[in-house]
Amino acid sequence: MPIKKSKKYKKKGTSNKWQKNVLFALVILSIVVLVGIISGWLGYEIGSTVVQTQPKEQIETKLKTSKEELDGLRARLRELEKTSEVALKKQDIVVNLLTETGDYGKVDEKAPLPPVAKVDTKPFIAIVIDDVAYPYQLKKIKSLSIAVTPSIFPPAKDFQSTPKLARESKKYMVHLPMEAKSHPMYALPNTLTTKWTQTQINNYIAQVKRWFPDAKYINNHTGSAYTENEEAMDRLYKALNKYNLTFIDSRTTPNTVAPDVAKRHGKNYIRRDVFLDNKLDSEYILEQIKQTVEIAKKNGSAMAIGHPHDITLETLEKANGLFDGIDVVYIDEYISRLFKH
Repeated sequence: MPIKKSKKYKKKGTSNKWQKNVLFALVILSIVVLVGIISGWLGYEIGSTVVQTQPKEQIETKLKTSKEELDGLRARLRELEKTSEVALKKQDIVVNLLTETGDYGKVDEKAPLPPVAKVDTKPFIAIVIDDVAYPYQLKKIKSLSIAVTPSIFPPAKDFQSTPKLARESKKYMVHLPMEAKSHPMYALPNTLTTKWTQTQINNYIAQVKRWFPDAKYINNHTGSAYTENEEAMDRLYKALNKYNLTFIDSRTTPNTVAPDVAKRHGKNYIRRDVFLDNKLDSEYILEQIKQTVEIAKKNGSAMAIGHPHDITLETLEKANGLFDGIDVVYIDEYISRLFKH
């Protein structure tokens, strides 16, 4: 019996030990599961926080970068504005050097204007602005409340996009550089000289027509030496006739031979009557405008030429009231009325 009791006791002790082991395992498993749940919850919260804060950080970074870029762009814009002002002043200086302003007054003092036929209609005026080479000049001209015809340079190194300016203008002329007696060192590239052959002139005028396919009229830029040379002008008229272009004499010399050459080629002679801005002074320009009006009232028509200076364009706008009873027209209408039969 003692032996049996001993066996029974040992069996019960083993069972209790097994139960304790199972219970311990369940506790461990529960702890593991709980830790897993807690870890998962913490991971979700942390992940959610990161997801929520990361875009904010990115946005803040982008905003900071954008502000820095904007500040940089503003600074660059200020520099560009300064550069543009300098460039525009430089352009004005270059264009001024390419004129024969000093000779203009002498022309009108030394030589009377060639007679023109009396036009028995309401007086009319054409105003031409020479030396147009840049978009800002054309923009100012187009903003005027009166009809003003820009005369645009052929493209050159410093202004290569002049044909584009012509495409943006309903009415325009071509301002053809021609040999001057004064300051030849400032001559533009492809300035017509008295030494050019007929073939050279033909080729260049053909190129001008390709640049400006709608052009009908050209006038001379400088050109005092060229327009005094009968042989050179004869060659020019032949080329212009070939490409249906009409020459308008800017009259930069009192000794121009254009009237005789035009007559010999069976063409009407067309020329300017007044230069508006030999002096860059508003009172002077105003007097020149008044003179243009008086000529138009006397002869029925008048042509004035100016340049794209701010003072010239501003004075033209302010003088609008002086044109009462006068038609201010574009160059094509001017010529059409001038020679209407």
